[in-house]
Amino acid sequence: VTDYVRLPPAADPLEAAPPAVALVNASPRQTRLRVAEAAHGRIDAATVDELRFAVSEAVTNAHLYGQRPITVRVWTGPDRIVVRVHDNGPGPADPLTGLVPAPNGSAGAGLGLWLSHQLTNIDIALLAAADGFTVRLRGGRLSPPAASAAATRQRVCWRWRRRR
Repeated sequence: VTDYVRLPPAADPLEAAPPAVALVNASPRQTRLRVAEAAHGRIDAATVDELRFAVSEAVTNAHLYGQRPITVRVWTGPDRIVVRVHDNGPGPADPLTGLVPAPNGSAGAGLGLWLSHQLTNIDIALLAAADGFTVRLRGGRLSPPAASAAATRQRVCWRWRRRR
């Protein structure tokens, strides 16, 4: 795909404050535990489960394909949570990685990101920049502009699937 360009997601207001959790080169297990602790009492159990899955996939991919340091930052609000997993690598070469099913079907690179995008309780943004690659995950009550952006993304993905 040569003509696909990712649009930058709207900034989340929670990220303006210092993070509640900051990890460097943590394992997927450590990250899942810290994210679950930070989310406890803020978002429902189903969203916590989806967030733990998606953050585990993002951290695993950063360890397998990215470049250190791998940082995880978590911001919390009364009824939501934002997680950023960042590494210094360029991210996937294919800009559609995670947005369409992996070419190898049930195995191979990109499957975890694609599965994460199928989750309905979290918002996912893939951000490639000069300083590396970031997966931003948000769960719980989204701010109004973010909520409408997530709904638009779901409609666009549905339209794309329908055309196939």
